[in-house]
Amino acid sequence: MANTAKTSEFFIGDLDIRVNTDLTKAGELGPDDSIGLLQDAKITMNTNEVKLKSGFPERTYASAVVSRDLSVSGSFNEYSISNLALVYGDNDALTAAAAASNHEGTLASAAAAGATDLTVQTGEGAGFDGKTIYVYTNNNKSDVFVTKCTSVATDTITLDRAIPRDLAIGDHVAVVESVELGSEDNTKELTVQVVGTMPLDGTPFVYDIWKGTITGSAEMSASTQNFGALPFTIEPLQPAQYEIDNGVYGADAVKKQVISMYAQGRLSKNIPA
Repeated sequence: MANTAKTSEFFIGDLDIRVNTDLTKAGELGPDDSIGLLQDAKITMNTNEVKLKSGFPERTYASAVVSRDLSVSGSFNEYSISNLALVYGDNDALTAAAAASNHEGTLASAAAAGATDLTVQTGEGAGFDGKTIYVYTNNNKSDVFVTKCTSVATDTITLDRAIPRDLAIGDHVAVVESVELGSEDNTKELTVQVVGTMPLDGTPFVYDIWKGTITGSAEMSASTQNFGALPFTIEPLQPAQYEIDNGVYGADAVKKQVISMYAQGRLSKNIPA
């Protein structure tokens, strides 16, 4: 007799992955913490065991689980500064990106190569003070260079080095955030939440990773044939007992597990006890 479905809960669709560097927000992440559009995503759980074998041919007499490895992996399409900071393990840039000003302006007057002062439109100057900026031209937006604004006098900004090329009225100036590649030499911790919805009625299911870190390699590639996607892997970490005892994660739901899954009871009906 052919097997028959026990429920109508069949999954197809995507997942929403949310991250935050503040562990006290574990289990409380929302849409604002999402890394955005994903090309693919998956949660992988592997059980590793050792086996006692003997005889010829060999037979297995005993086995023991030595570890269970979990990971959240996938690739995302949104090349935001916060997502780049995430995969490159720069938590400082990830935190800074959440409060980035996105301030920008245009030149009110032309500037010759070798100048260290640029004049922007009325009222635009103050937002550049002390910031790292880049300047690019209207004619060729890839004609760009990065510098720092050391001071502002009304709407005239002073740079820490001379501009290498002539600039025209209307060329662009914008505040930028930086990701320090290769600067991290210790583990950066995150709290992570994965949310999916069942296609039949939109019922959500949730995975809470109380503490995790980015692992593996980061690869950014360019193609003229398709949109880019940046792969990532997040490995859960075991919450420390002192973190649980001192309420680092807020809720009692941690229960000393590295990852918890939540869904309505009907999603597990008809499964034998």
